[in-house]
This record gives sequence, structure tokens and C-alpha cells, in this order.
Amino acid sequence: MSPGDIYTDDSADEELYDNSDYEEEDNFEDVLMKKLPLNNFYAILDNNTDYVIAENNICNGYVSTSYPNANEFHELCRRLVYKLKNFSGIKAQCTNIQKEKFCDYLNYWLGNQIININPKSNNIKLIGNLFDVISTTFVEEKCTCKTDKFSNHSFTKMKEFFDYTENIEGINNLNESLKTLRGGYYCNYILKAVKSYNEIIEKDSCPDNSCEYYAELENFRTKFFHLLTSLKSKCPNDINISCIRITKEKYHESCTTLKHTYGDSQNASPNDQHTGDSNSVVKIVTSVCVLSGLFFLSSILYKFTTFGSWVHQRISRKEKIWDNTEEEIYQLENTSFIDNAHSYKKRHNIVYHASVNY
Repeated sequence: MSPGDIYTDDSADEELYDNSDYEEEDNFEDVLMKKLPLNNFYAILDNNTDYVIAENNICNGYVSTSYPNANEFHELCRRLVYKLKNFSGIKAQCTNIQKEKFCDYLNYWLGNQIININPKSNNIKLIGNLFDVISTTFVEEKCTCKTDKFSNHSFTKMKEFFDYTENIEGINNLNESLKTLRGGYYCNYILKAVKSYNEIIEKDSCPDNSCEYYAELENFRTKFFHLLTSLKSKCPNDINISCIRITKEKYHESCTTLKHTYGDSQNASPNDQHTGDSNSVVKIVTSVCVLSGLFFLSSILYKFTTFGSWVHQRISRKEKIWDNTEEEIYQLENTSFIDNAHSYKKRHNIVYHASVNY
């Protein structure tokens, strides 16, 4: 090494720049969620590095440049065409997805892309038409684009509960323990889903078929109750996932006060609240009974044992002391008063010495 060279420790550099652990922590949620079939499917479609920029000609015929966000829709069109034409390769990476689910998965992915661009654009119907044309050739199962949902202002809620429904099933099918730190993440995801569902039931936001996402809400409810026993057995004991509302006023019968990983809590069922009120009544009654018993016992001791005479002596002694004290105070006060009252009769000799100045 020459004097002008700077010494470098390659091993130190490797240790300094080995950020694999930190990157894994940064992507902790993404890594875990991609283990679930639906999220893995979304991730594959979101991957922009696995396709070449092509399909300009076909997209030019389906995306109008006269509508807002034309460039974004044109890019989405090219991605969509490439993904659909290579759909067999995507399916090969998603062997744990039932074939009849692919169409819904595709629609919710596409709808989410459109919502992020412009849900009011006229290009939506044009892209929907292109989707229908290509999917008949490259997607084995019959699949049409549900463009009516994409422009619906409730689409976000539809997708939210569709995702919850599919993901809790994916969590239930994981071949790993959920009673770990990583497993606890999945259980808290279930708590999040239940909380979202409870908020809607509590506010009566989606009461019947007139609600645009009622079907997705009911599908979540049905799937959750079907998997509840299994999911409870998989999650840690301090994560109680069963506090789901049956109605606006009532929780599931197995609901108890929740204490989970993050220290949050949820209210127990109204039945539990009534139990708390009953406990308060019992405590009050118990206190009254104890006081009554003590009073009764004291009465017996006072009348039929030496305890009564002892108490009587103590009381008499205190009364005598108090009477003597009062008498002394009275005498002192009156003596002072008598002296003061006759003081004017006493003779006082006052001598005055005048001083003369010469």
C-alpha cells in the first residue's frame, strides 16, 4: 500500500451496509400480507418491472386523449393488456387461488387502479370493453369487467370488505402458528376487520340491500362466523377476536373485554355491562349485611357480657371529667367578672410630679 492510499476494511463495509435486516423490518407488513393469496395476486399485478412497454396500437383505439387523465389511463391500459395476455404465468404463481376467484380478484385490482386515477372518467367504459375482449381469449374462466362498480362512490367500502373476507380465509389457511410476534400481526389484522364491521353495524350505515356494499358486508359476516372457532384457536389468548356485533345492540355471545398486543381495549357486550351492574348491587348488599351484623353483635356484647359494664364505666368517667372541667371554667369566668364589676369602688392614689424648667 502506498502512502497516498486510503485504507479500507472491506469486512467493515459489508457489516456497515448490510441493511437486509432493516429492510425486512421496513417491509414487515408487506412481507406478511404477501403470504396471503389475494395480496400476493395484487402484488404481482402491481409489479411494473415484468412487462415491456408495448400494446400502443390497441390502447390507442380504446383510450381517448380528449378525456381527463388520458396519459394515466393509457399507461394503465398497456399494463392491463400485458397482464391479461400473460395471465397463464400469473396463475402459475398463484396456485393457492381457486380458479373461480380470479375474475373478482382482477376486477377489484382494476377498480382500485381506476379509483386512484379518476373514477368519473369516460375512459372507464372504454377500458372495460377492452378488458372483456381480451379476457375471453387469455383468461380461461369467463370474466367480464364490472365497470358499474368502479364509478360507484361506495367502491372503496366494497373492496375493503371483499379484501377482509378473502384475507381472513387466507390467514386461517396459513401453515404456521399465529401465537408469535409475526402471527400476532395477522390476529390484529382480524381485529381491525372486526372493528370496521362493528362501526358500520353500530351506526346502521348499511342495513339492507339498498346499501351498495351490503353483499360484501354480508359475505364478510358469513365467512367470519364460519372461521371464528378456528381463528380463535390459532390466535394468542390475549387477542380476543370474537367481539363482533350480532345486531346494533348485541355482541356475539363469546365476546369479553379485549386486551390485545397494543394494549387497546374494546367494550364488552351489554350482557357483560349488566353483569358489572349486578356485581355493584351485590357489593352494596354485602356491606349493609356486614354493618347490620356488627351492630347486632355489639348489642349482644353490651347486654349480656362484661363488655357492657366496661363501656358504661368508660362513658361515666368521661362525663365526670367533663363536668368538673365545665365547673372550673365557670368559676374562673365568674371570678373575673366579679372583680371587674367592683373595680370602680376601689380608691386609686395618683401622684403628679411637675417638672420646672429654669
